[in-house]
Amino acid sequence: MVTRENRITDATVVGNQLRGVTFFASTTVLIIAALVSLFAASGNVAELLSLVPKASPQSLALIDLKLATLLAAMIYAFFRFTWSLRQYKFLGVIVGAAPPHTADKATQEKCAQKAATLANAGSYAFNGGLRSYYFCLAMLTWFVHPLALVLSTTLVVAVLYYREFHSAAVLGLND
Repeated sequence: MVTRENRITDATVVGNQLRGVTFFASTTVLIIAALVSLFAASGNVAELLSLVPKASPQSLALIDLKLATLLAAMIYAFFRFTWSLRQYKFLGVIVGAAPPHTADKATQEKCAQKAATLANAGSYAFNGGLRSYYFCLAMLTWFVHPLALVLSTTLVVAVLYYREFHSAAVLGLND
């Protein structure tokens, strides 16, 4: 970025990151609102769950606990996404304020390091929010049976492990 005269591409990349994170942050707010409203209808949730074959019987207190756990995970996801947004907004400022391509190498390097640090922090926070979504999907199975929660959580951990350490995307980055 710092060695290019035209930085339109760099600004576009940061803008695309912002739009993706904003989508997840706003979607998370809607999910939080839905979960809060389910607390008022936990009796209906219990009634619906009683119709699911092989579902374990559940008290209203247990359903409320499960909803509260999902809500806590979604609130965590919201904070991760908004923190990611903030990092990417800072990155946008750094891209906009980057020294000209004719600046000395030390100034360019300092700017590039700041940009890299912010990009890394933003993607790390975004990844945390996505992981919350994955585990919330696993938590949904808890409404059916505790064993389903254990199995689905194990599956999520295995998938995340594969994606983080053995996927083609990660292997391609490490070449």
